Amino acid sequence: MAQNPHQITSEPDASTKQQASELCQSCGLCCIGVVTPLVYLCIEADKEFIEYHEDTIIIRSRGSSPYFDLPCIVYDGSCSQYEIRPRDCRDFQCGLLKRFYSHEISFAQASDVIQSTRKALRNACDQYEKQQGVSLEYNEIYRELKKIQSSITDEESQREFSRNYPDYLLVRILVDRYF
Repeated sequence: MAQNPHQITSEPDASTKQQASELCQSCGLCCIGVVTPLVYLCIEADKEFIEYHEDTIIIRSRGSSPYFDLPCIVYDGSCSQYEIRPRDCRDFQCGLLKRFYSHEISFAQASDVIQSTRKALRNACDQYEKQQGVSLEYNEIYRELKKIQSSITDEESQREFSRNYPDYLLVRILVDRYF
């Protein structure tokens, strides 16, 4: 059996864990649905979060697995419920974080990737407003442009989409490569 190159083989030290936490809290791409589309809930482990947000989060179910769709309503540039966030959020490690833990990428490099991706998302918001005449929030743009792109069926329209939203495409490349 081949070893997973992103598998963490030893427990990170306190400094590395602190830097990892800083990376996560500065990023938020999972929270807004760029890296993952939903959060699974564990009824027992996430009881406090569920009770606190029972009137604001729509909980759906896949079989016996409850979840909610992202973007998360408690994300406002950072997680406003970080201490009681769902277990799925606490345990989630994107590819960038795994690479940081395995020392494939430094803290500074990971920070640069995060900032580049966030900047491209902000630029995609501007490109959308220019093309559509409607302003979308930072946490809405990725899902909307992904929906538009997935509905395109012909090559010419795909080329036009690429010309109109180059920063969305940059986000897709960065997410595929690092996250």
